[in-house]
Amino acid sequence: MKNLLYILRNFQSENYGDLLINDYLIGQLSIHSRVDILYLKSNFDLLQQMTCLQSPNVKLIEWDKEFDRKFFLSVLLKKSFYQYICLIPGHSRYQGLKSRIVQLKNSFILLFLQSLGIKCIWVCKSLDTLPALEQVLEKFISKYIHRYSVRDSLTNINNHLNAEVWPDLAFLMPPNEQKIKSLSSKIIFSFRGDRGEVSEKIIENFCSIVIQKTLEKSNLNEIIFLGNVTLDVPFMKALSDRIRQQFSITVKLVDNLDLINIVNLYDENSLVFTDRLHVALPAMINKTPAFPFIDLSLDTKILGIYKDMGWDEFIIPRPTSVDQLSELSNVGELHNTKMSEVVQTIEKVRINLSSKIAKIFS
Repeated sequence: MKNLLYILRNFQSENYGDLLINDYLIGQLSIHSRVDILYLKSNFDLLQQMTCLQSPNVKLIEWDKEFDRKFFLSVLLKKSFYQYICLIPGHSRYQGLKSRIVQLKNSFILLFLQSLGIKCIWVCKSLDTLPALEQVLEKFISKYIHRYSVRDSLTNINNHLNAEVWPDLAFLMPPNEQKIKSLSSKIIFSFRGDRGEVSEKIIENFCSIVIQKTLEKSNLNEIIFLGNVTLDVPFMKALSDRIRQQFSITVKLVDNLDLINIVNLYDENSLVFTDRLHVALPAMINKTPAFPFIDLSLDTKILGIYKDMGWDEFIIPRPTSVDQLSELSNVGELHNTKMSEVVQTIEKVRINLSSKIAKIFS
């Protein structure tokens, strides 16, 4: 069996969505190779949640200052223990000079390792629209390294790439069939907390409209505000407090859940409204309609993936001002006819994704 080094040093420890996709990718890789996860000591406790660690083919390797020197020396001497190296998937940003320099440095290191015989893997990436220089470099990397893919067609279009498109790795997650199905209905809201006051006011008004429209048409028992990323928790708390004052209904703030308990939130009697990709996808996987309320110019990774899946009808474009919020008379109605198709599509995607990962080692 081959040996693979999985670079998890740059992992965003406050983001459970990132933890989820890395967990499932490593689990699939470990079917075909031994996987050593290179991690930072500060992330050790959080990484214990990953189910992939149950595999005998997976182990944690704590990074220290000597690791890089020993690793590159072994590669140069053609004595590397690892035949494969895998970088973490997800969204890569090239914002600001420092970020661009780091990304460029990592890209050249990747090309260097590939040239010395290490098979480099970078799959399920999504990108903002890159500057011209980075587009040229990204195109070269996509053709040169052992396996490269993006996770939505928009990344290809916006950056003039011709890379293979893989579905998001969250689709490897099986639906949680063990959970007890709730008999009560609820709405789950989960939004970013870093878009400024105007965006927050729009979201607050949107939530009020959704709740009011739902109450007019069905029995609503509970409203949950989910802080899936540490950054979002203060905004979700403030928003839940304001909504609690508007409606005489149970309102809960949920944050800092582990992966299993986050998944347990979703059931067929719920609706999800979010601008977080890895709130939306686990919900859809668990038969919970998830409606992205998104800025179409900023949230391209959600837009691209939903379009690739044929879920355009679920997308709710976010206006630029409160005055532009339309009357959302049809919110919550679409899922009655569409979710059976969603479930069938996801199952096909899961099988296809597992097959693509297996071909890395063929």
